[in-house]
Amino acid sequence: MTGRPGGRPISVRSILIGLFFVAFATYSLSVKLDLRRPVSSTKVKLGDTAPDFSLSDLQGNPIGLHRTAKENKLVLVNFWATWCGPCRLEMPIFEKIYLERKEEGFEILAISVKEDSKVVKDYLDKKPVSFPILLDPDGTVAEQYGIRAFPTTLLVNPDGKVERVIEGLDTFLKYDIEARLMSASSPK
Repeated sequence: MTGRPGGRPISVRSILIGLFFVAFATYSLSVKLDLRRPVSSTKVKLGDTAPDFSLSDLQGNPIGLHRTAKENKLVLVNFWATWCGPCRLEMPIFEKIYLERKEEGFEILAISVKEDSKVVKDYLDKKPVSFPILLDPDGTVAEQYGIRAFPTTLLVNPDGKVERVIEGLDTFLKYDIEARLMSASSPK
């Protein structure tokens, strides 16, 4: 085969290497696009109205989602458990974001699922947070939302609509929250 300047033949090996790189690039692009596609196993999807709930905090005070959403620009609803390693990793991150953004209309409702209040209180005595911790002792709300993974986090706007669903950790969540708060504050 010829095809190179100077009449040197193109080897079969060169063609196979070229085909390999094209196939690899195509496969890589396909995987990248699949990873960017929002996939969630929850019952609640983007744009849905989040089911309202009222759960007690650690002091026994009832807190409802829709009322909290109406009073704020953005509510982060987090389903977690004290035994969940990734949940424990993100709690200090949530605390930092909360302290930085609560004055801007940002609220966090962290829902401890199927745990005894004493276990949760003991954990929080060692790792305190200033945002509300709600108790879902029988998992009713988690089931209503179709939670299958811990942690699962939703961002809910003042209309009660779900703007984002995250299963697992998201290292860029802080920036997403900041952008949403800025957008909510901008004149329309």
